[in-house]
Parts: sequence; C-alpha cells; structure tokens
Amino acid sequence: LPKSEPSRFSSREDQTRNTFLPVYAIQLLGVKNPSGIKTIDSSLNKLASKPILVKKRTDDGTSDWYVLYYGPFFKKEDAQLALANLPKELKAYHPWLKQISTADIFKA
Repeated sequence: LPKSEPSRFSSREDQTRNTFLPVYAIQLLGVKNPSGIKTIDSSLNKLASKPILVKKRTDDGTSDWYVLYYGPFFKKEDAQLALANLPKELKAYHPWLKQISTADIFKA
C-alpha cells in the first residue's frame, strides 16, 4: 500500500478547516479605527441582532483594519432580504453581501 503523506496541517488545524462552514454576512463598513463605528451606534441598535466586529490585517500586512459584519446567514436569500431591509442610514454606507467562513466570526 502507498504510504500516506503527512498532513501539512496539525490535527487541530485539520479539525478547524473541516468544521467551519461558509456563510453569508452583510459587510456594513470597514474602518481603520474601531472608534469610528461609534458614529453609527444608534443605527446598529435597530438591527435584529448585534453586528460582529472582526479585526483584519491589510493585504500588505502593515496595519490593522476593522470590518463590521451583520449576520451570519446560512442562506443567500436570507442575507439578501436582510440587506434590503437595513435601516436607511446604514444603507448610506453601501453595505454588500459577502461570503465568509464561520471561522471569521469566531476570531472576533
């Protein structure tokens, strides 16, 4: 029998990679400084559930930025409906649907 190659991932990483599912979220906005989100606090209180703030690194790895997601939604149609029903003041930020991994949510 051929010998199996060792995994490039630890067993914990394998478990994590196989556990997290893709979901849909509404990206409400992204900011360099999380205090910038305070300007829309009253609008966020109108949402059915609390948005999730996720810290990310810029592509060049030189700085952090913060993304505010609303969701998750397991069906694209549910996310589209939620996007259509956002308060007008949140729509002014031009939010969009994004498919993310549930791992992104649990890193928050």
